[in-house]
Amino acid sequence: HVISQRNTKMDSSTKEALMYALMKVYLNALIEEGGVGRRTPLHIAFTDYISPALAKAMIERGTRATFMKDRKGWLPVHVACSRHCSPEKLRLLLAANPSSLHDVTHDGHSLLSLAASTATRSHPNFALIDALHDELRQSQQYFYYGHGVYPIQQPQPQQVRTPAWQSRPEDDVVLGQLLLHFHRSSRHDCGREGV
Repeated sequence: HVISQRNTKMDSSTKEALMYALMKVYLNALIEEGGVGRRTPLHIAFTDYISPALAKAMIERGTRATFMKDRKGWLPVHVACSRHCSPEKLRLLLAANPSSLHDVTHDGHSLLSLAASTATRSHPNFALIDALHDELRQSQQYFYYGHGVYPIQQPQPQQVRTPAWQSRPEDDVVLGQLLLHFHRSSRHDCGREGV
């Protein structure tokens, strides 16, 4: 947990070399919660600018951590989106836990809202926000069950010809007005009779 933090006093290459070594020695460390925030090393690593290679290695070796929420209901992908992660690292996290795309924190933040709300002049998050929009559009064609992603069978539109006398727009308007009139009348009548 400590080495994953962004405020460690070492250069990034030394830090990453130590993280690789620790993953080899103690694999379960990637799925253990720590501190008052109950965050995993994957949560903590995404508060810093880690390399895509290290992110991929951590996700592959500790996939279960991508499903683990911290005390505030944040998954590692929420942390990543709030910290200007690259689209590449976003896709790595979503590939491990596809349903996290639609998950929200305890206080209602989605991935997109976190990416947008943390954008600054120096980190406008354009690429991350665009990647999230693409993922959200694509996700409307799939559903998630457990750890699986399944295509939604889109019903094929059927061509049904309706005779012209059945589909006049003015008839729909008149029908709507009649229904509204009868609805109001029946409410008014029921009120007078005390029903």
